[in-house]
Amino acid sequence: MIDSKQKIRNEFFTRDSKTVAIDLIGRYLVRRIDDEIYHLEIIETGAYAGISRKFGKEFSYSPGYIYIYSAQGRNKVLAISTMTENIPSVVTIRRAISVESLPEEKYRTMIDGPGKLTDVLKIGKEFDGFSIENENLWIEGNAVGASLVQHMKSSKEKMSKNCLGYFKLKI
Repeated sequence: MIDSKQKIRNEFFTRDSKTVAIDLIGRYLVRRIDDEIYHLEIIETGAYAGISRKFGKEFSYSPGYIYIYSAQGRNKVLAISTMTENIPSVVTIRRAISVESLPEEKYRTMIDGPGKLTDVLKIGKEFDGFSIENENLWIEGNAVGASLVQHMKSSKEKMSKNCLGYFKLKI
């Protein structure tokens, strides 16, 4: 059972995206769908900076605000703004492990990929521009600590020039 913690406040996201990405590992992404609440432990994140025009629109959300964008034309990606308003930086949640059964039976434990995450949790454009402190989607719990987080090396072809790195739980 989850040790219920307070929701992470928007102020948590006022730091640089790399620091926030590391500090999200081990916390829980929580989604309310109808009367059900689903907890997913965050085990992989991404950090990005300088994305103002990357996704075809000006990006200027305040820290802690949700940005939903399409990747490769089909997958929706959950990003959360960091730093300060008008400094285009975000973190993405790339992989998570479910604590309870999920709304779609085909995903039992591992949600591998940001598109699958938004699909399973029914996170769409309607969340774009909302605070991560809202009543239907939030983050809570404690981080595992930087010593348990691995900075993943990836080929330059896979990472955009705006990517500061991917971070995952050491297993």
